Amino acid sequence: MDGRSLILNPGPSQIELPGSEAGYAEGVLWLYIKGQTLAQAFAFLSDPANTAVIRYEYGEMVDVFEGFTHLTTLMERDGEVSAALKKEAEHV
Repeated sequence: MDGRSLILNPGPSQIELPGSEAGYAEGVLWLYIKGQTLAQAFAFLSDPANTAVIRYEYGEMVDVFEGFTHLTTLMERDGEVSAALKKEAEHV
């Protein structure tokens, strides 16, 4: 599928992550980020202002995820950073 992209904090100060993907399951939003190091991903994902609204654009479709501000997991494998986010009230 062409045209995959994550957009964190849509608007004037947005962070666009081309080639990246998102998936939601059982209260966890997983982000699969390409083109970023673990340190770079931590820098923007650890700021709740950047993850309060996340747009996932794939092909002609768009999913919007809101309120996923608690970073619970961050790992890197084979040049891809994976991150798990939960809503603040659900992380306890």
